[in-house]
Amino acid sequence: MDTPSPAITQTCTYNGPTIASISPTTIYQGTSVILNGTKFIGLANQYQSFCYNCKVLINDKEVTDISYWVWYENKVSFTMPSTAQSGYIQVQDSKGNKSNKFNFTVSQDPATIPPIIMSFSPKVITPGDTITITGSNFGPSQGSSQLIVGGRTGYGKILSWADTEIKYQTSDYGDNKSQKIGVKKCRGYYECLPVVYGEYFYIQPQITSLDTNIGREGMEVTIYGKYLSNSNVASDASTQYFIHVYFNGVSALYPQNGLWTSDQIEVVVPRGATSGKVTLEITANNTNETVKATGPTFNILEKISNDEYSDLQEYFKQINLPQAWGVASNRRTITVAVIDDGVYNNHPDLKNKMWYNTDEVIGNGIDDDRNGYVDDYYGWDFVNNSNDVTPLGSHGTQVAGIIGAEKDNAIGIAGVNWNVKIMPLIVCGNNGGCIDTSRAIRYAVDNGAEVINLSLGTRAVSGYTTMYNDAIEYAFQRNALIVTSAGNGDIVGGIGFDLSQIPQSPVCNSDQRGNRVIGVGAVDSTNHRTKWSNYGSCVDIWAPGVQILSTAVPAFSNSQDLYEIVKEKTTGTSFAAPIITGIVSLLKATYPTMTSQEAITLLVNNANGGIVDAYKTLSDNSTPANTQVIQAPVYNSSPVSNPTSTQNPVNNPPVTSYPPNTTQENYYRPLIESDATSFGVPLTAAQARDVTNFVVYSISQNTQNLGAGERRAVIRDYFETVVRGNVDWGDIERMVNGQKVVSRNIAKEQAQLPFVLKTFEKVFGHRPNFQDPKEDLSWNTMMYRIRFPRDLDKEKLGINRFKTIFGRLPTSPLDWSVVRALGYVRI
Repeated sequence: MDTPSPAITQTCTYNGPTIASISPTTIYQGTSVILNGTKFIGLANQYQSFCYNCKVLINDKEVTDISYWVWYENKVSFTMPSTAQSGYIQVQDSKGNKSNKFNFTVSQDPATIPPIIMSFSPKVITPGDTITITGSNFGPSQGSSQLIVGGRTGYGKILSWADTEIKYQTSDYGDNKSQKIGVKKCRGYYECLPVVYGEYFYIQPQITSLDTNIGREGMEVTIYGKYLSNSNVASDASTQYFIHVYFNGVSALYPQNGLWTSDQIEVVVPRGATSGKVTLEITANNTNETVKATGPTFNILEKISNDEYSDLQEYFKQINLPQAWGVASNRRTITVAVIDDGVYNNHPDLKNKMWYNTDEVIGNGIDDDRNGYVDDYYGWDFVNNSNDVTPLGSHGTQVAGIIGAEKDNAIGIAGVNWNVKIMPLIVCGNNGGCIDTSRAIRYAVDNGAEVINLSLGTRAVSGYTTMYNDAIEYAFQRNALIVTSAGNGDIVGGIGFDLSQIPQSPVCNSDQRGNRVIGVGAVDSTNHRTKWSNYGSCVDIWAPGVQILSTAVPAFSNSQDLYEIVKEKTTGTSFAAPIITGIVSLLKATYPTMTSQEAITLLVNNANGGIVDAYKTLSDNSTPANTQVIQAPVYNSSPVSNPTSTQNPVNNPPVTSYPPNTTQENYYRPLIESDATSFGVPLTAAQARDVTNFVVYSISQNTQNLGAGERRAVIRDYFETVVRGNVDWGDIERMVNGQKVVSRNIAKEQAQLPFVLKTFEKVFGHRPNFQDPKEDLSWNTMMYRIRFPRDLDKEKLGINRFKTIFGRLPTSPLDWSVVRALGYVRI
């Protein structure tokens, strides 16, 4: 008998769907797509052409609205969703098996990309001229697209149309007034994108002559020309126009009932005007859409600043201070203590420059900050041990004005450094006698003074005492630099002491432990030492000290005025010292980590025959690199880390340990929140904390070297140009290190295009060539306010080039970005 064979069991193995390709190769949202592969349905019937449960997944999200009858075992077709993004695509068969992840890219349909108008030239025309419009995404040919001029299809002739350039010949008939140019991109006659507008073109005004070419501030001048009224640049009824006449960049005044026609204007030469060209600007809607006419030169006596008496401050020119203002940083406010007979804190030129102890509550009778002085909100009177700092003389007010009188406020004088806060500490009475200044020096240091002015001393032979030593050393070790006058010689003969033989205090108190103070002697307008100025080994530097104009206290002034020229018996080294104090404060603002010894060395090494040269000092190539970190006070609390960001962990700033500085945090946080509001940047509490930590503590050596005020300026530039509170800290590092930002704001770039392009063309004489690395970096420097590791030679070069191009010094953030482009990029 045969034995039956065992039953044979068959097992089928299913490997799941596989995507092999996708077509077409260029995919747009809303276009038809075919996936090719195998086993898309997953049933035994390989010829089945439908599937109820099959799915297409894009980035793990199901594509809906795929009909069940479009499924085949080897392909499926569907419409790419309008929300689809580049990534990977999968097929899921009827059994739930998923295919491989097939990578693909979604491209934007060129027909849906709005055109971009970057520039056109010329911007100021005579009707009949040809205008070249430059940009991108215009389309390879005109087709159904239109050039819009003044709200309608242009009356002129399209000479050529390409994707990046359109040439348009203006019409004598339709283009004889200012018009705004736009591009209307169309796929067909009825399928168009919204019009994208560029700038206006203008009809050129002309200045032909002046009734006089020389004069003074306040005099009337008649300008003659053509097309001088706004009717020659009007574009539509909804736009306002502003016409301004400038004398070398300073806006003119207009006399009451003065004449203004299309060919004649009567103006008044303004205060602060300098010799230079008379220009006229017509601006649309107070924006940067401006047309300018340049006329003859008008010559006028120059002042060093826009201050009433600044033409009397010739001694500042003697030490090259106006040039130094061009290279010094004024973004960091320096607290300067004036230890003297008090400062008139309600003086119009000083009241905005006074220091206040904001840790103290006024008038509550409590020592809120626990510094040993009750209600010392305005400073302290050590003579009467009182918080009443009403001046006991005019000497300290004169000193304070030389240091930091408000500049460019159309009154009075200019101080050496107008970005200071004056801390008034009284140690001298109305009889001229002074008490020990040691407590005042310590108070100044403990309350944040970075520079201390001591225009004090005796005229006695026995004018030296050791009582100053400890306080001077206390200040020096905490990097607060004391500047002191050399003294005005003996009583009986009015002849200066040789301090090497007859030392005086406090100017000579530093020499036992090394140079701890800056001793200042006085020279006259011819750079000769005055006969009464002390001299010798204790004098480090010399400065003008004769006929110095400064602020005064009317009650103690011979003229009973707010200003007086200090001369005869009151001329002295007391008024040379604050000039040096002001320069030191400029150094401190420019180089936040500079040590006292470095500042002394810089002043001495750059002096001309011993006389200070502010410009050489501030622009010296050997300026310290600021690698030293000033030690902060030790707190009994845990370290504070630098800001964090939820945007991208890669861009989180490095965590470093700094003792917390609550005072600085409380000072800067409301300023940062105000900055964000002013630029329309939403800022969460966490983001405000992060930004505050950056400003106070920095995130790297590069950003630490800037100082807190400069770091705040970087954040302001970031808010203005990138408009986001969720800061990309990698971009912040790039912005301060001469590199382009990565997380750009394209919408903001579009909004800035008109005036950045206008500035770029004025600087470089042509539109940007982004293939040129220098022009590309220059463009981004202007657009995103990029900074560079500081090089004063390059910065000086940029300032000089800026002045040559614009006829003025830089003032706005955009101006300073142009300076950096000219100095650091366009070498």
